[in-house]
Amino acid sequence: VGYAQRINYFSNTPIDWSTADSEMLAEYKKIIAFRNTSNAIKKGTYTGYSNNAISAFTMVKDAEKVFILSNLTNATTKYLVTNTLNGTWKDAFTDATVTVGSEITLAPFQYLVLKN
Repeated sequence: VGYAQRINYFSNTPIDWSTADSEMLAEYKKIIAFRNTSNAIKKGTYTGYSNNAISAFTMVKDAEKVFILSNLTNATTKYLVTNTLNGTWKDAFTDATVTVGSEITLAPFQYLVLKN
């Protein structure tokens, strides 16, 4: 199947949200809602900090900075954080204060979305 055919298939196939896992659907809604309110995510400058196990990056637009970490493995993983990202952040979904030091431990498939 060619690339154009695959794009056409996906763009014309409706998603049946009534059969979606409710917990997963809630996570997607939370992520999409944050994206819709974040200029950094929508239009910001990307800087990558990933390794083989952790996807880590920042998106920055004007004074807004978002730091995202995702454990891509099924094992608890420690991530060494670059000094420039150490400090106090806010959880993008709960507004709880998160202090980022020299390393973060993420549970299997855990992700964090932090903002300044």
